[in-house]
Amino acid sequence: MTTLPDYWFVYITINDDLDRSELTAITPAAMNRREMSINGRKVLAAVEMFCETNDHGRVVFLADVTAWLHYDKGFEWHDLDVDLDEAIATLHESGPSIVLHADPTALAVAACGRANMVLLAPGQPEERAGDFDAEVRADIVDVLTANWHVVAPGVG
Repeated sequence: MTTLPDYWFVYITINDDLDRSELTAITPAAMNRREMSINGRKVLAAVEMFCETNDHGRVVFLADVTAWLHYDKGFEWHDLDVDLDEAIATLHESGPSIVLHADPTALAVAACGRANMVLLAPGQPEERAGDFDAEVRADIVDVLTANWHVVAPGVG
């Protein structure tokens, strides 16, 4: 039986198809760090430090960790000698992951984390991404909970 992880680390998937909007979810505890690049290991170390000191819930976005590094710790990824693009492009290769289709609202929430971003759509009223934060995170948890056993049987 699959044990669900305490949380999933979720980031916007890098792909060349502009018509395809996706998020990738991994669980740091299940990743094989020996097979991971140094950039990936540094990102996961920052994620774990963030989770040790924050009430993060079941979904931790890259934007949450990036904002924490910037505002709480005074660092940017480059200060930690991290090539973030390389890390994000390869993190999923070292363990179980799920790629999720994401609508524009989910992408906005993932991009800003708990920061405030205004969503503007033609002919629609102005909305704040933060208004959708809890809903998007809950939807992601629902999908991951229902499907994690497929990619990570017996892994938590």
